[in-house]
Amino acid sequence: MQSLLLLAPLALANGQTSHAWITLHALEHLPAGELRDFLSREDLRTMLINGTMFPDGGYPQHDDYGEMAHWEPFQSRYRDWILAQQQAPYSDDMAQHVAFYLGMSSHGMADQVYDSLYMERAKQHDAASDWGAYSMDEATDVAYAALQGPITAPADWVPYDTFLQLYTEAGHPVTRDLMSTGQGMLRVAIGFVGASSQVPETLTKYEDRFPWATTHLDDPEAHGNPACEGAVIARYWQVLWDRLQERPSGLEPVLQSFPSVGQRVQSRDHTLVESRVSLVFSRGIDTNTLNSNLFHVRDAAGKDFPFELQVFYGYSSHVVHLIPLQDWTSDMDYTITVDAGVPTFEGDSFAAYAGSFTTRSPATSPLPSTEKGCSTTAGADWAGLFLGLTVVLCRRRTGGNTPEAVQ
Repeated sequence: MQSLLLLAPLALANGQTSHAWITLHALEHLPAGELRDFLSREDLRTMLINGTMFPDGGYPQHDDYGEMAHWEPFQSRYRDWILAQQQAPYSDDMAQHVAFYLGMSSHGMADQVYDSLYMERAKQHDAASDWGAYSMDEATDVAYAALQGPITAPADWVPYDTFLQLYTEAGHPVTRDLMSTGQGMLRVAIGFVGASSQVPETLTKYEDRFPWATTHLDDPEAHGNPACEGAVIARYWQVLWDRLQERPSGLEPVLQSFPSVGQRVQSRDHTLVESRVSLVFSRGIDTNTLNSNLFHVRDAAGKDFPFELQVFYGYSSHVVHLIPLQDWTSDMDYTITVDAGVPTFEGDSFAAYAGSFTTRSPATSPLPSTEKGCSTTAGADWAGLFLGLTVVLCRRRTGGNTPEAVQ
């Protein structure tokens, strides 16, 4: 019987500039068709980016409305409201809501992928860094702005009146001023990061604090970095778009595996983060009723391999780690199967899933490779603004539970 771990509720995440870039990069991963055409509309760009920003607005004000916006339960409440107003195809007014909703979903999924994969790896490689004194997400946001170039924050567009209703229905009333102030702070944060990224001395300071994390942001082998996340977001959007059209999706239950199907695991050493096999599910999981015995890893001879199951962040989150309890065998092919019945937070369950990975070199592995990994692809007082915005750039997610093992 495998054990199930739920991660403690403390982690870092992407910054605002990185979030905006990830959302725009995800568009490039969408296949040609109605969704790509929809999200590529210039008249919806403001709503899409504002939605991408919105979930972090509550943190500098110590209000949980932002934390709630990261997760599918609130996002689904918004989607249900959209469907109650109008069915697809959507008018221009309702299309703005759809774009904002998809922006919010990009933010939530991007944080989970980044935190569970890239940040976990950074903790290993930047173990000597002072994680208590400095923020990795702030450092990587500045470093990524230096790589990609600063962005301009969009004009404000938030469905304030609708959210007043939805937050009240969710049992967490908020005010329009609170949300508007939060969104304004996020726009200032984007300006701060853009300005900082253009100052060589400031950039060097951030790189010195987290040398691995700030220099692997576009490394195709560093799973979970911003360059990687666009592909996952694009698949997630396709699932959500199908739900907005009220039709089944062919991309469930798993959006992406790390390593990709048939690919080589990055390390055999079970003590390293790179040895983990991770699955990103298309909808949030109900960990309260999850049975870890639904997950199996077997070698080429059909022998079960021991692992620990970790649902990163716990209830209603998407990322599941299969953490080996001993080193993977060399020159071995493995299969992953997930039995039908993994429960979602919505009360239904996923169909079965099958995947594979290998420890062989690519030249000798007989496993089919269906994917190639993630990379298919100044006049202001900035010091003063930095002090006021540290809590924005050093966001803490609280979606998880206290670590515990479930037999």
